[in-house]
Amino acid sequence: QFILQEFRLKGLIFSNSERYEEAHRNLKKAAELAERSGDIKALIHILNNLSYCEFHLHKISKAIQNQERAVELSRVIGESEILGRSLYNLGWIYLNSGQLESAVPLLQQAVQSSEFAHHPVQEAVSLRYTPVERGSAQARLSLTATLVWHSLD
Repeated sequence: QFILQEFRLKGLIFSNSERYEEAHRNLKKAAELAERSGDIKALIHILNNLSYCEFHLHKISKAIQNQERAVELSRVIGESEILGRSLYNLGWIYLNSGQLESAVPLLQQAVQSSEFAHHPVQEAVSLRYTPVERGSAQARLSLTATLVWHSLD
């Protein structure tokens, strides 16, 4: 368990330093250890972080695959906060890879998650700092307003 956490923390530190290759290596090792030990919660958190690194390494399909697995595992353990975070991350990947139609339902589900709904600023911040193409800027702004509105209901 200690070794798993060591690899996970190294991965997070490298990721926060935008050293995604090193982060990816450490998070992959942490994921293997979590898988072997059967620590599903740790695996979900690691997959969330791993998919973020893969996104930044332009491995979009792998990021989506790992994030979909995190969502699936989150549904199994049944904790709404973890599920909300996993749905948000999957929506974020779709949104930031230009797949708005796939992103919207996931982000709406994340906002509707009971614990995650208390953080409407999350998506607004993500959208605000996302480079946008001219044609999609209005759609992203509209999505932000919709998500914040739903979270306040």
